[in-house]
Amino acid sequence: MASAAPSASAPLLSDSQAQTLRYAAQVAAAALLALGGVKLGTSILLLTTTTLLALLGLVEGAATAYLGLILVKIVTDLRYARAVPHLGNLHVKNALDSWQDFCRTLITVAVIVLLSALVRYTL
Repeated sequence: MASAAPSASAPLLSDSQAQTLRYAAQVAAAALLALGGVKLGTSILLLTTTTLLALLGLVEGAATAYLGLILVKIVTDLRYARAVPHLGNLHVKNALDSWQDFCRTLITVAVIVLLSALVRYTL
């Protein structure tokens, strides 16, 4: 049985596709960070009138800003995976782990939004 040397794997994305994906993720991260900051600010202003909604809003704003930070980490890992091919697998694995964190945090935000809606409609 002959064994062949493994061929070098071709990149999954072309340079223009990687650049477009990176730009889109950076824009989304900036938007999430801005929305999280706005939610934190409005929740601080609401703290004097509706305390429970304000507290839920603070948690929601912090989690939304955290989503933006996770996206920044994913973009950085994918950029390093492309820049340093011999460590590419490690960086892609880190990006996938970060994506799992992103999904978990997104579920947390959804639960908080649901709780906020329930509190609003019961008050």
